[in-house]
Amino acid sequence: MPDNNKVKFGLKNFTWWPITEVTNSETGVVTTSYGTAHKIPGIVSVKFDRQTAQTIFRADDSDYYVYNGGGRTLSGPATFAEIPDDFAEWNWGDYRDAYGVFVEGNLKETRYFACAFEFQGDKNGIRHQLAKVSVARGSVGSETTPEGNTPNVQTDELTMTAVERPDTADGNNPLFHTKADPLTQTAKYNTYLTSVYIPTGPNKYLLTIAEAADTEITVTKGGTELADGAIVTAGDELTISVTGGTLTVNGTAFVSGSTYTVAGSVTVVSTKAE
Repeated sequence: MPDNNKVKFGLKNFTWWPITEVTNSETGVVTTSYGTAHKIPGIVSVKFDRQTAQTIFRADDSDYYVYNGGGRTLSGPATFAEIPDDFAEWNWGDYRDAYGVFVEGNLKETRYFACAFEFQGDKNGIRHQLAKVSVARGSVGSETTPEGNTPNVQTDELTMTAVERPDTADGNNPLFHTKADPLTQTAKYNTYLTSVYIPTGPNKYLLTIAEAADTEITVTKGGTELADGAIVTAGDELTISVTGGTLTVNGTAFVSGSTYTVAGSVTVVSTKAE
């Protein structure tokens, strides 16, 4: 298994996706969909503080019972070199008129978006996503160029608030915050900033099948064949076979045709018979 980062630094690659939410009138279930990815170049800083509500009940001279509830929230400033038009149009209803003048809108409803950004690390970048974010307008301001005409570059600071997204695959763990780092599967890490990531859920693991030339690996669960990249669940019983070679499962020799019980990620590798 690769090592994770020891340190983090830097900030880049701010990406956002507009959110559309539809509520089922009969069930009340909210379905979330995401639009096309947009970039905001020139991100300077983010500082999101956690606002989770906590109730502490004191008894026996101790914190007898602690309840972390009320929904998770992150809120704080995000600073950019410049806010692009498309971001202002989506969030606040701003627009350009017939003469190309950019007009501040007066959108009453709160609009939401998902966002991603990346810290650097000593091994690899740490990529974060927040599943549902709203943003408040920043101030309008600048200042005169100082003596010597060395420009003092101005920035735009916005206040962003991230909350839980209501619908998920299992309905019990609302989507909020994810991150991809050196321990993340390479293919998923490489595409993490191109679309909003939906977790597979607790106790879900990746099946990786690597076949040597002139060999064929077969992995079945309950009589159904699984392909490379399938998601399996802890406790699943997999029947793993090979033709034309030998097998290892997670680096250990494995007898073809035997059953393997899933307890984590599963990597099946074949070696051509001598």
